[in-house]
Amino acid sequence: MEIKAISTMQELLALEPEWQRLWLCQKRPQVFQHHAWACAFIASFCPPLTWKVLVARLDGRVIGLLPLSGDEKTSRWRLLGSPNADYQHLLGDASLICDMVTHLAAEGAKMLTLEAMPEGQSVWESLQGCGYPLLPVTEPPTCSYMKLTEASVTAVQRKSGMKDNERRLAKMGPVEIRVIQGADERLVALETLFEQHRLRWDPQGRPSQFNVPATCEFYRRLCTAPALATLLHFSVLQVGGRIIACHMGFVAGDSFIYYKPTYDPAIKGAGQVLMSRLMVEALHMGLKEFDFTRGAEAYKTGLATGARHNHEARLFFSTSAWLRHLGGEWLRHRVPRDADGLAITTRLARQVRSLMGGH
Repeated sequence: MEIKAISTMQELLALEPEWQRLWLCQKRPQVFQHHAWACAFIASFCPPLTWKVLVARLDGRVIGLLPLSGDEKTSRWRLLGSPNADYQHLLGDASLICDMVTHLAAEGAKMLTLEAMPEGQSVWESLQGCGYPLLPVTEPPTCSYMKLTEASVTAVQRKSGMKDNERRLAKMGPVEIRVIQGADERLVALETLFEQHRLRWDPQGRPSQFNVPATCEFYRRLCTAPALATLLHFSVLQVGGRIIACHMGFVAGDSFIYYKPTYDPAIKGAGQVLMSRLMVEALHMGLKEFDFTRGAEAYKTGLATGARHNHEARLFFSTSAWLRHLGGEWLRHRVPRDADGLAITTRLARQVRSLMGGH
């Protein structure tokens, strides 16, 4: 077997047929590992991020892919798409992961951050035997879901709070959910999604991710990628012709992926009504599951009929990187997060680097 890293768009585009073959072979293909997702991410965030894809070949045939993004200066890498991807995974047989990370270490990497790896995937078990220090996240993210049946969807609609929201919106005008099919129209509605997200989070002192131009560009690329047209589901909730809530999500197998909902914070219940109607839409599409993806928000856990967990961990390829991380975590939980704490942390970090000879 041969493992080689590619890092040019020309090589990445040439790899598309093999990439998609491996993608379709997954037990549960997710848009977050799709070739078009990777291309959109790279075009939007790299640079300043650096990217590469480790390609494993056997007798010239591609058998495994590990897409990565990171920082060449610090030699720290993470799975490509983080933190925008809710589920991530090696493309190919799980047993390849040890050879992949060994190759990454040989290239000079110091750390690999693994995020959003679904439970039940044998990649996680394979990582345990790679021989490198592996620090798992003690409380991995919860991914709630609701089984889609006539009874479960009807139960959501019959909740007193949901009925109150429907009545409140109906007084403002006709309430309609609309699925947007055309790329040009999606781009127009996407600007409303950006603005609604900013209006909700910025006043709370938690800046919206859509204040970052690269993130906006990434979403635009996802909405216009021809290869994602059958996976993307973009919808808006309108009252009297006015858009009061938006959702950009995906379809994965028999699951509806509830990915990026937004709503006008001035209109009470808009987001909940959109979610309820999306459940009806997903049921009519013949889907079996409404996947709330990452997050333990009360509205998700309150409606969920089940939950899974993502595995997350850091893999270290050098003792110094491992010790620095442990030291940083120790300081983070013990040093105040103010100017004095920052000064203490900086001074200690310099002393540690000096003792380790800058490695």
